[in-house]
Amino acid sequence: MGSLEPLLLKEGSKGRGAPGVVQRLARRPIADFTDTEHKLWVVDVPNYNKPNQSGESTPSGSAGETDIDTNVRSEPGWRPAYCFSDIEWLPQDFENINFQVSQNPTSMFVQNVLLTKPLLDERGEKCVGQLILAGNEVTRRMADENDEGGQEAKPKETLRKCENEQDRIDAIERWFGVVLEQEEQRGIRGLTTEIKG
Repeated sequence: MGSLEPLLLKEGSKGRGAPGVVQRLARRPIADFTDTEHKLWVVDVPNYNKPNQSGESTPSGSAGETDIDTNVRSEPGWRPAYCFSDIEWLPQDFENINFQVSQNPTSMFVQNVLLTKPLLDERGEKCVGQLILAGNEVTRRMADENDEGGQEAKPKETLRKCENEQDRIDAIERWFGVVLEQEEQRGIRGLTTEIKG
């Protein structure tokens, strides 16, 4: 759900995220806060229900079941993707959060192998799709060329299901252009994310 273009730091401003995702900026408390006077910048994305019988997704009428109070909820049809504050960060703040994300066993980035790569148009100016490696599967999702607002995406296409680590190493090189050194290839051995095959 990351941004593909700058978002104006103003409540209600909109921007494009991954293909098929429009983002909107809000300023409000988040559900985990006990002090609801404290506000963060919240990036909301459309909250879509499962596709209907014709395969189309429709905006949901509710803003999510995890919200605790009306002053922390998104408007109907939207849900929060992530949030940030406008408090200044120091280098040690970045060092700490990067360490936690990459080393803490509960981090989704430690529990999963994840790669994403935006796909640009011929001029290299607009994101028209996205490659995703999640676990043992490489998928591609392309934006609908007929949708000017960027709110619709074609169904994702599975490019490869990796049966073993060598398959994944090959997929990472082929679709993401990343060549792993032998030492890097061996680094996944014994981890929960290793493909046993």
